[in-house]
Amino acid sequence: MRKLITFPFLVAFLIVCVSLNALFNPGAVCSVDENPKASPYIGALKKSANIPLGDILTDDLYKIEFIEKSENPAANKIPGLSQNNKLSGSASYADFMNSKIDLSKMNVDVQTSILTDMLNNYVYAENQITLISGTGDGLKGNTAPLEDLINTKGKDVSFLAIRLRDGASAGYNVDKFFQSCSTIKIPLTLYAANLIQQGSLSFDDVFTYSEGSYIDGSGVIKNYPFGTRFRLKTLLTYAIKDSDNIAYQMLCYNLGVSNLYNYLEKLGASVRTEDLESFRFWPDSNARSSALWWSQVYSFKNSGEVGKWYWDLIGSSPSRIYTALAHSKPCYTKSGSSTYTLHEAGIVMGDDPYLVVIYTKSSTEAANTEYFFYNVAREVDKLINS
Repeated sequence: MRKLITFPFLVAFLIVCVSLNALFNPGAVCSVDENPKASPYIGALKKSANIPLGDILTDDLYKIEFIEKSENPAANKIPGLSQNNKLSGSASYADFMNSKIDLSKMNVDVQTSILTDMLNNYVYAENQITLISGTGDGLKGNTAPLEDLINTKGKDVSFLAIRLRDGASAGYNVDKFFQSCSTIKIPLTLYAANLIQQGSLSFDDVFTYSEGSYIDGSGVIKNYPFGTRFRLKTLLTYAIKDSDNIAYQMLCYNLGVSNLYNYLEKLGASVRTEDLESFRFWPDSNARSSALWWSQVYSFKNSGEVGKWYWDLIGSSPSRIYTALAHSKPCYTKSGSSTYTLHEAGIVMGDDPYLVVIYTKSSTEAANTEYFFYNVAREVDKLINS
């Protein structure tokens, strides 16, 4: 009789234990091989200077609000990458979870071209717009509208544009450093794509989302629990298409941020000494350096299947320049933003393709940053096509 009474209590006890274990221990991690459903759009943004709300782009639509002398104290606390670099000094070398891949022995070739030679050798004056004729007739457009924008109170601007058919170029403060924001995701993802193209890595290599890779801001991985595994192809897609900050930091950890700096050096990109010494995940950059890695993107697109895939991926990335030009030209660009800072760089196609880098920064008292960027992009386009 005692055995009959004890057995049900034992079964109930085991059921409770199993339930508690499932509650507090998630068990096997989930694996994500495809994009999840997009995060819900929260339309908290105001219309800006007659630009449709749907065309106003930010890295994180539900965390950034345009401020114009706002009386709301909460509106003045806009999160940006500048406050999210606490992890930047760590993880200098690759750390594949349970992987035997040795990235220290891998090498990515840098393509040389007339375009890279021009970018390296062109001389641009400081604090004034420089026009360079290249091998053609040069640029004959009016620089006055751009000069007015440059002189706008509370604004800081840098740009470089170079026409691909003849090297005609316009630039302003091309070697001045700015916070790179999400534009820095291009050289790291390009480095990874090159490794995939040469067979050193695979689209199907698996990376695990750990607590150390967390960072606030744009993206979708923040909606997943730690321990979720992602294919390399998925991380590259998130980093470009969704400007996912965590995807970028996972790539930094696993590919090795030191390898990123080595790659930047091979590209001829300038890096601040303090960024290099600390192996900072989000190094500052300038327009000339950004143009140099975009020249590599333009060459890489014809390198094979991976190159084509990467180029198409960039083409799917939201583009402010595309909006500024009224959707009239295909834009293969990557934008980036932080508090009062908007940048974009890449290749503008159309009848006369050109490479362009635009960095803009506003003071807290300045007028709308996004609208200012659109004006700069439009005037650069007019000038480079003159």
